Amino acid sequence: MPYRDAELELLIGAGKDGDQTYAVEARYRQPAGDTYSDPMPLTLSPSDLSFHDANPEVCGRALARQLFNAQEIRDVFVGARTLAQNNGGDLRVTTEASALHSLPWETLFDPDGQRPLAVTERCYLSRYLYARDMRLPKLGVRRQSSALVAIANPSDLDDNLAPVDAARELAQIRRHFGNTIQLEPPLVEAGQASMDRISQALRDGVDILYLVCHGMLDNGEPVLMVENLAGQAEPVRGELFVRRIAMLDRPPRCARSPAG
Repeated sequence: MPYRDAELELLIGAGKDGDQTYAVEARYRQPAGDTYSDPMPLTLSPSDLSFHDANPEVCGRALARQLFNAQEIRDVFVGARTLAQNNGGDLRVTTEASALHSLPWETLFDPDGQRPLAVTERCYLSRYLYARDMRLPKLGVRRQSSALVAIANPSDLDDNLAPVDAARELAQIRRHFGNTIQLEPPLVEAGQASMDRISQALRDGVDILYLVCHGMLDNGEPVLMVENLAGQAEPVRGELFVRRIAMLDRPPRCARSPAG
């Protein structure tokens, strides 16, 4: 099936020389035909201090230097970006190495280190994982899509974590959804954005779960900072969160979490 727009995919697989050596190859799909690069060695260390710097520019430039170190990968990316600026297109970074999910991909700079890729109006950044639940969504009568918004702003956040402005976040969500998405009663008051309350609200069936909360990594495992019933921080492991949602009879078809 031909692609309407160009798509560049950078695939990162495990290498042969230990945990910090990988192989990267580029697949450039376009209506005129596909282009493939040979696998190139790639060295990425999740423990590199540059990737954990408080300045996102330091993280983004360090990641770009290592990812685009191979000239062939740089050339394919620059060519794909040039065409995408005129015709539209997607960039996907796919990794089979779980350790690399902890890297700050949101801060990635362009190969020249001049600007971050994810701060332009033409860039829509999203992390996603393949679902373990292979059930197909139940299709009903065509209707307007619905969304549940949950915004967690625990009262006892660590000093290193900025408070979440729930009113501002909800206003932005309403503006972006407009009249195309029907919003269910949002969970934004203190103690509402808990794991139990979110699960209960999802039982009636919605198409989209939009969760706003802080997140972190604990020994490489994602943790979501939701609330308990008293409005205080309640860390929930990402795997548990996903499992609870997957157990629902009608899980949402799409879940998004712009966590910080």
